[in-house]
Amino acid sequence: MSEVSVLMPISKQMLREMTLKELNLYNVWEEFNRGLYVKAFLEDNYLYHTTSFRRLQRILKDGFLSSNPEHTGHTHLHEGMICFTTDPLRHLSNVQGIGLMLGYVQFDTYIKFPFDYLKERGVRPVFYAVDCDELRKLSEFMPYWLQHLTTEEQLRREYGDLFDDYRYRTWICENEWRIKAERLYLPENAEIYVSSYYQRRKIESLTDLPVFLWRDVMRLKEEIRRRRRRERTYWRRTAEMEERLLNSLLNDKERYLEAYGEKTYWKLVRNQIRAVNYCRRRAKLPPIEIHI
Repeated sequence: MSEVSVLMPISKQMLREMTLKELNLYNVWEEFNRGLYVKAFLEDNYLYHTTSFRRLQRILKDGFLSSNPEHTGHTHLHEGMICFTTDPLRHLSNVQGIGLMLGYVQFDTYIKFPFDYLKERGVRPVFYAVDCDELRKLSEFMPYWLQHLTTEEQLRREYGDLFDDYRYRTWICENEWRIKAERLYLPENAEIYVSSYYQRRKIESLTDLPVFLWRDVMRLKEEIRRRRRRERTYWRRTAEMEERLLNSLLNDKERYLEAYGEKTYWKLVRNQIRAVNYCRRRAKLPPIEIHI
């Protein structure tokens, strides 16, 4: 049995087909990986609730955070939870991993809460199930996380009936904390962070809380805009080159008909129109329309 197959979840059919040696190896692996968790920890005296600009406006109008069914409806989350992280930028890089590569930032604002305020209201650290392979990676790249390694037995004593509500099987570096509540009112010493001057003007009109700029995400957004401008410039120039080739085909029709024949000529024209319009779409330009 390969190392990969040992580390993957095994079906009942696969267990029946194992040799005794393979089964013993799997049982040893199962024993090593039973009930191991890394518990989230505090990195400073604050916790952060990341959210979208649109959602932030609703929060400020209501005056409280609420458990968002649209978010908690996923299989790896639980109903009636309000979530926080110890690092909003690191949280953003996980939640919007694909979106960031595509140049789309949704969770571009956050609310900063004093930890003492949340502690009084029952905030607890999430704990993440880990296996031996993940522990090896943590020991190489983030060894300080291993200080927070714990067992299921210890966690069940600490969390009791809430054990399953705070167990999480996802990205450990998110370092998430949660409050089991339907709503949480904003304290007077909370702070708001936004990622554009427009957002700041809009949010300042909705709240008396201090509003600051999240400059890391502002720089990220600007880089995305620059990249988009560069990409549009490239595709616009490419479209111009393809259009010159198309015009050559259309203006020297007789010469091309003689060289390639009518069937091949019109196939070249149609392909060239498609090439032009593809580049124009990438450059955010309207397509050309040529009736042939």
